[in-house]
Amino acid sequence: MKNLSDKLETIIVETKSKKKKFIIFKKTLYPYKILNGTSYPLPKFIDPKIIIDVGANIGAASFYFSETYPNSTIYAFEPAKDLIQILKKNLKTNNNVEIINKAVSNKNEKHSKFFIDYHNYDGSSLYKEYHQTNNLDLDKYEIVETIDLFNFCLENNIREIDILKVDAEGSEFEIIETLIKNEVYIKLLYCESHNKKNYKKINELLKDSFNIKKDLIKNNDFHETIYLSKKLNF
Repeated sequence: MKNLSDKLETIIVETKSKKKKFIIFKKTLYPYKILNGTSYPLPKFIDPKIIIDVGANIGAASFYFSETYPNSTIYAFEPAKDLIQILKKNLKTNNNVEIINKAVSNKNEKHSKFFIDYHNYDGSSLYKEYHQTNNLDLDKYEIVETIDLFNFCLENNIREIDILKVDAEGSEFEIIETLIKNEVYIKLLYCESHNKKNYKKINELLKDSFNIKKDLIKNNDFHETIYLSKKLNF
């Protein structure tokens, strides 16, 4: 955290109750888009009880969901040890958020290499091949614990996820697949796909049970997609 201090700044966020301080990385726009509802537009008819934020980073999405849905339970997963300290500060007054310092995957492992994007950490990945597109230093990594998201749901008696946000830099397909194959019902899915292969595999996996409500393409390989269960409609 000490080494990050020169990269960080504090902004003021308007919430329903009061103004709150929120720490972000300097010269980044994505937290603003999340905090103002642009990145994750919310359908009015969903009254979520369970929200899962995979790749919580500094906590912008979990903060936004928590302030919007104070009666929900939010599980925020983030493996990077430096980010956990920022995450805890940003969410210290959001009592409905549980922070879990693990990487999400489709398997439980005690020791996995997690390659860090030292630019602003949002490109950190379990997959070293992302060094060509992210700012990964393959000589520097953390050893993290990975968790199978279905096993987590099973242990916590979760059979329905109202909102699932996945920003996992290459692990997105495995994470979603373990839930779909084990028939965990997902109502609304926000997913970032970091290559064409994963994007196509996810679409094939979800085609029978989800509609695509938004699909933003960046640099041909990167997709920000909103999937909505066919049982629901905007």
